[in-house]
Parts: sequence; structure tokens; C-alpha cells
Amino acid sequence: MYDTGVRYRYGQMLADDETRQLLLPAASLYNLYEGHEFASEEVSSYIASLNQTGYYRSVDVRARVEDRKDGKVPVSVSVERQPNNLMKLGVGYSTDEGPRVMFGWDKPYLNEQGHSFTSSMRLSAIRQDAQIIYKIPRDNPNLDYYYIRLAQIHTDFNDTLSDLSHASFHYVSDTGMWRFDWSLRLEYEDYTQGSEKGYKLNLMPALLLSHRQTSGGFDPHYGYSVSFDITGASEAITDQDFIRLLATWKFLLSPTPDTRLLVRLQQGALIGPDSLKVPPSLRFFVGGDQSLRGYSYLNEAPHNSGGLKGGRYLSTGTVEYQFPCGIADSRVALFLDAGMSCDEYDGSEQLLLGPGIGFRYISKYGTVKVDLAYGMQHD
Repeated sequence: MYDTGVRYRYGQMLADDETRQLLLPAASLYNLYEGHEFASEEVSSYIASLNQTGYYRSVDVRARVEDRKDGKVPVSVSVERQPNNLMKLGVGYSTDEGPRVMFGWDKPYLNEQGHSFTSSMRLSAIRQDAQIIYKIPRDNPNLDYYYIRLAQIHTDFNDTLSDLSHASFHYVSDTGMWRFDWSLRLEYEDYTQGSEKGYKLNLMPALLLSHRQTSGGFDPHYGYSVSFDITGASEAITDQDFIRLLATWKFLLSPTPDTRLLVRLQQGALIGPDSLKVPPSLRFFVGGDQSLRGYSYLNEAPHNSGGLKGGRYLSTGTVEYQFPCGIADSRVALFLDAGMSCDEYDGSEQLLLGPGIGFRYISKYGTVKVDLAYGMQHD
């Protein structure tokens, strides 16, 4: 039998006064308790958790094995605080929205309680929005926290003209298996949708429930995600009476090391007395590179006399197969998108199909995608 010797245990945490002060909002993340059995995976997990908070510009955690005494390994910790103000500026282009500009201003470490502030503004030809988010940790700053969101959104494209004012209070709890985002949302929307004009004020309790698992990296070999977005309102306290449901399921599989199979399914529904009268931001539209390729961005839905009306139901799906094309770090993709937005599943609705071909370049910074699709209708 091979004798591995006495297993090491954690010793004291070694940190200067400045680091100890900076670690206060992340105190609940420390898992290297003195006297517990040493495991390098726990050290790596602690480093990842500190980085995830966004509080620190740099994190240095080291097990000082060379300084062990009586089988105890001290752990040195050093962190550098993020700047008080972080500014971000981005310029981009998408086939859905055209040219766009994004500006962001963050204050990631407001106080020793771990409060943080983020704000952003995004401008494109069809949509202009601005939002601020104030985050308040409850216990674990990564898994258990509150946040307040304020947003203003102006939309002008297709047959939709909308000004939406949003305020919400959220509680997020991540169990490690499921992420729960409970919220209470207040929204006022002044809109013109086709020939329909109106304004609605709705106070809506909501839950976003999600789970994700992946092999990791920019080019994972397998993974899946599932989410359920549930929103409702009652005429007892607000303008309308409805429930909005949206479920999304994504699956990734690698039949061989160099190929990928992706499947995505999405189902949405509006139910209740006012399900046909909700404002445009709550209705369902399909089309665009994140929905139904081969069709214009959110340009497929039931119509009224003035144009697009939006649907009560949504059903979409995607199957995509990627395989090597002879160029390093690249793959060709063959895909078929299918979907519809409708008011009733009565046999009169049209299933829209979007077959196509694409190119994927996988870099260490992310994946570059180019797709060419053709929209067709199937009765």
C-alpha cells in the first residue's frame, strides 16, 4: 500500500489590513476555513467567486505550502479594488438593428456592504434605451441579492411605435441548480401598434426561473439551458388581467470532437381576459437572427387593418449542424429555423421556415457568426 502521508489542512488567512477591508462585502465567499482539509479545487473556486463579484481589478490567492507548520498551510490573499468609475463605449452592427452605439458607466464597489451601480445607454435606428441597476447583496453577492432596475425604452420600427417606462424591484436566489429572479414590475407604455393606439399602466409580479450547464469555454462540447419567464397582472390593482408565459430550451451536443449539433425550442403564451389587449412589448413577434432567420427582425405576427398587431402565442424551433470546413478554427453550419406567432392554434396559422447556411470562426475571444437564410412559408 502506498502511504500518501498526513493530509494538509488550511492554516490562517494572511492578508494586510487594506485587503481585509476590501474583502468585507465578499466575506461570505471565504471557504478555506482554518483546520479544514486542504483541497486545491476549493482555492480555485474561491478565486473564481471573488472575480465574479466584479469588486476587484485583481485577485491573488495562494496556498503557502512552503510555509506549512504542523500540517497546516496558510493562505495568502491579496486583492486590488476596481476603480470608482468604469466607463465603457461600444460600436457595433447587426442585421436586426443596423449600426448601434453603447455607452456604460459602472460603480462596482460603492461601500463595504457591497452595493454596486451600473448604467447603460444603447442607441440604434429603431431602438433607443437607457437603464440603471442598483444591486444590494443579501448574503452571497453572486448568488443571493436584491436589485432595483429603472429603464426608459423608445421603439420605432415595423408597425410599432412605443415609449416604455419601467421600474422593478428584484430578489435573486441561486441554489446552484436553479436561479430564481423574483420581481415586481411597474410599466407604463404609450404605443401605436398598426391601427391600434393606447396606453397601459401595469403592476406585474414576475418570476424568471433558469438553469444552465455547460462544459465551459467559448466553444463548449456539450451543454443545455432551460428558462421559464412568468409575468402576470390583475385588474384588481392595475389596468389589465393576464398571464404571460415564455419557456426556452437549448441543447448542445458534439457527435464528434469537431462537430456540433444545436437544438433550440421556444414556446410563449398570453392567457386571461386581456390577453389580446396587452401592450406591444408583451406580445409575440418572430423574425431575426435570434428568432427566425430568413425573415426581417420581429416582422412576422398577426395583422390588423394598420399592419402588424402581434400575437397571443409564439412557437419557434431551430436545428443546426456544424462541421469542419478545412479552415483552422472554423466550421460550416447548416440550419433550419421554424416558427410562428398567432392568436389561435386553429389550423389557419402559417408555419414559417428558414433554412440556411452559415460560417463560424471560433477565437479565444468568442465566436464570429455569418448566416445566410431564405424565408419560406408552409401551409
